[in-house]
Amino acid sequence: MRRGGRLLARVASARARAPLREVPFALFWRPRVLIVGVGGGLDIAVAARHAGAIDGVEADAGAMSVMSGRKCSLYRRASVYCRQGREFLEEGARRYDLIMLPWPDQRLSPQVESTKHSLFTLEGLSACLRGLRPEGALFVAHYEDWIPGIFAALKLLAGGGPGFVGRAFVYRKAREGAFLIYRPGGLEARDAETLAAQVESAGGELLLRPDGRAAGVYADLSAASGRQELDAILRAARCRWSALTDLELAAACAFRDFVSSVHEDAVPRRTASRSRRAQAARP
Repeated sequence: MRRGGRLLARVASARARAPLREVPFALFWRPRVLIVGVGGGLDIAVAARHAGAIDGVEADAGAMSVMSGRKCSLYRRASVYCRQGREFLEEGARRYDLIMLPWPDQRLSPQVESTKHSLFTLEGLSACLRGLRPEGALFVAHYEDWIPGIFAALKLLAGGGPGFVGRAFVYRKAREGAFLIYRPGGLEARDAETLAAQVESAGGELLLRPDGRAAGVYADLSAASGRQELDAILRAARCRWSALTDLELAAACAFRDFVSSVHEDAVPRRTASRSRRAQAARP
């Protein structure tokens, strides 16, 4: 497939996911929205249908300059800043009704320096929650095996307890990923019914409702108490991310960097050893 064809396919895929990404807007009327990682601007297009004001942050200066320079750029519908999302939130200059983390690329990196930018640690998510208005909500969209870890981290930040579940709403759709809406102030029954109706109309599957009804790993996570029990459930579910703190993420990155360097050093040595054996075997 040519480059243009691949781009059109990605755009079509993103448009197909739009109804699932529009679900959290049912909680608000003309909200002020922050999009962390605006990329090509498709999430701006989703937000523009519902938001009163949109801010965006994008760490990739190259991508930002290309997208903002295009005619009819979606960037023009928002105030977009070339910043790291966590850094922007920690400054605390503004508060938002809705903070969107759309398909963020926050996987463990060999660079330890990346930990200070990660939004998916307890400290990073705390910065997100501090950026919300009193009735605000956090919306996370990612691959399915990340959402349980984010849910567990939010539960730890909230202090756990039976009241926590009433703040979270999780849903998914095959081949499109999983989505979490978290409202620190709690989701009322009417709001939960509205969200559920929108998810079902878009062909999604509900994994966790505010009334506590849950499917799969969320039933166990909802009942768990304490960090050790949550971590055990996440490991059993083979979740790639398990509510790491900044310090733990730095240690994991350092370990991965060490293993990578050892492997890189070992490959030339094995190659040289095979070459010497081959030369010795020649008559």
